[in-house]
Amino acid sequence: MGVNRFSHSLLFAASAVALIAGAPARAQDAAAPPRDAGPSQGAATVETVVVTAERRSQDVQTVPIAITAASAERLQAVGITNTQQLSLIAPSLNVSNIAGGVSFFIRGVGTTASQVENQVVTYLDDVYVPDQRHVGLDLIDVDQVAVLKGPQGTLFGRNATGGVIQVSTRDPGDTPEMEVRTSLDNYFTSRSGIFVGGPITDSIRGSFTGGFTTQGNGWGHNPIANYDTFKISDDLNLRGKLIFDFGNDASLKLIADYKNMDDTAAIIEVPYPGTVLAFEPGVVGPDNYYNSRGNYPNVQHMTDGGLSADLRFKVGDLSVRSITGYRAGIDNFQFDADRTPVPAFDINVKERDHNFSQEVQVLSPEDGPFKWVLGAYYFHNYNGALPFTLHFQGPFAPGPTDLGHEFISAVETTNSFAGFGQATWEILPGTHLTGGLRYTTEKRQLFGSDTGTLNDGTPETFSTANGTGPHTITFGNWSFRGALDHQFTDDIMGYISFDRGFKSGGYNISSLTNPAFKPEQLDAYQAGLKTELFDHRLRLNAAAFYYDYRNVQVVTFTFVSQITNGAAAEMYGIDADFEAQIDDHLSLTGGLSLLHSVFTNYKNAVFTVPLGGGAYSLISGDATGNRTPFSEPVQASLGVDYTVDTDMGGLLFNVTDSYNSDYYYEADNNMRQPAYNMLNASATLTLPGDKYSVKLWGTNLLDKRVGTYAASQALGLLVSYGTAPRLFGITLDAKL
Repeated sequence: MGVNRFSHSLLFAASAVALIAGAPARAQDAAAPPRDAGPSQGAATVETVVVTAERRSQDVQTVPIAITAASAERLQAVGITNTQQLSLIAPSLNVSNIAGGVSFFIRGVGTTASQVENQVVTYLDDVYVPDQRHVGLDLIDVDQVAVLKGPQGTLFGRNATGGVIQVSTRDPGDTPEMEVRTSLDNYFTSRSGIFVGGPITDSIRGSFTGGFTTQGNGWGHNPIANYDTFKISDDLNLRGKLIFDFGNDASLKLIADYKNMDDTAAIIEVPYPGTVLAFEPGVVGPDNYYNSRGNYPNVQHMTDGGLSADLRFKVGDLSVRSITGYRAGIDNFQFDADRTPVPAFDINVKERDHNFSQEVQVLSPEDGPFKWVLGAYYFHNYNGALPFTLHFQGPFAPGPTDLGHEFISAVETTNSFAGFGQATWEILPGTHLTGGLRYTTEKRQLFGSDTGTLNDGTPETFSTANGTGPHTITFGNWSFRGALDHQFTDDIMGYISFDRGFKSGGYNISSLTNPAFKPEQLDAYQAGLKTELFDHRLRLNAAAFYYDYRNVQVVTFTFVSQITNGAAAEMYGIDADFEAQIDDHLSLTGGLSLLHSVFTNYKNAVFTVPLGGGAYSLISGDATGNRTPFSEPVQASLGVDYTVDTDMGGLLFNVTDSYNSDYYYEADNNMRQPAYNMLNASATLTLPGDKYSVKLWGTNLLDKRVGTYAASQALGLLVSYGTAPRLFGITLDAKL
């Protein structure tokens, strides 16, 4: 099966390459200008970066928000193929991964619970993606990724207390174009993708993107159940776009995307270094960071996709935009919950979700001293575990009257409405005052039951949603923003801002007996400086911030993840990023994040007490003064790009290093990921004509083992090392 998928992937890539190589001359004559493959080759200056952080296209240097943005070329040079790797280029961003759920932390704000919305929200082509299992996006046709740091409570608003990640994919151009890319690494992972786009008629443009990944060998192995772990069986990604240009600044963009993936990375956990598990006390972990010793295979299957319509038109001098989105997914995964060869405790999960969003924006004209945007937003979400099944046997259920199976079926529905507005007024030449306001009202409902069956067949009913108290909760919140910026010179802008972010509360759908968790609120004070110096050879941006964080939503674990509230936390620090064009050949990029992030009041945190033999008792303790999870005191990155012309073509060398200091996984500050460096490098040869290129690359060259998730449980201390080991390979790229 694996060989066949691998062969099909290579055939897919080879066919596309052959199609391009054999294209008729008239198609080559009409080819679009080649996309830049590296730093500017003309005057040695940094390139202008355009973002839509304030819902209109702006030079990033004029926006009073801390932003790190990366183009497709930058991501390719560094070796980033998925949003899970973005911390390489965005210090202050940390990424957690468990069972396909990707969780982002910005400046210490985020969550590892995969069944709730994150504090760092992801927008795909301006449509909100609420399910964390579906934000691990493959960047096969990415145009730009922008990381907005700090609460974006006015213009984005949807739970964005930590920040926003905007992923923009490639639009079809005005001329025919085709690009195909294929790669192979040392684990025989084959990644192939194709982009085809261009005009269909005088007023319609279209594009198609396809990507397929399969993996020959996993990063680890399970000798008990005899299968490779951390192995992608198949991963298919499709996207189609149609853009209708109606004239008079009116257009409609329709997008459809689909993803289907099978892999063996579902909650692969090993004992925390130096510890043992309760049912296998003779094995001190980890024997191998990527291996699994469970008797029950850990596998997962994920399917998701979406439809969106982006309509833009003018009403007089006003610009009107309507963004309609629908997304749905089904996730199935199973794992050995005791993580040992002993048949004791297994879990099967089937999750369904679908959501609908509708946003309308009205924007003022671009010129003039007063600019504004008004909008309204509606969001409906269906999030269900149907069912969450727990199987007990052996030492967990030895007798006929012991619980053999537990079935948790639960659905949480969300209906949210918001109205928002933001205005910027040039109160003095070069000085702008910005004010924004958003009101959100939200209703959540929980439906479900928790039942079971004893080993002798006797049914049991443990609880229903109505048994947890009111099964309907509502929230109302005012979020706001105030900012003052001044353009000191054409190339230096300073700003101060205050933002209030809000994330609604909700239910733990995998634990019906728990009460609803409360909304959280974050007040952010920030001062920043944006500069372009030395005749635009150096772009240097920096921001200092202070966060007052209340009712912090914190993840705890028993057998399943749950959200509770920590009373309060504070974060403060500095982050900066730079880009320097030294000359026509050499450029540097990098960043630095310094962060202090602690709980200022958290007296009901979960702590562990060892009982011996790998077992633990989970008790309530005081985490006041402890560092918040996944908050790194120091993060830094440095990238070096060097280009040189040769008789064979242009050579681009890239070396990127990301330093990450330690972080704790949980509020009790017991389990810790030590400091590490993530080093990537590549060399790309682009043949004359800029149509064909070959890249040799390596990622995680120091072969660091990085934990992306951990949980203290009664059966032991568990860590998942979801970051890839050392990879190296070759990528072929062809453009028409």
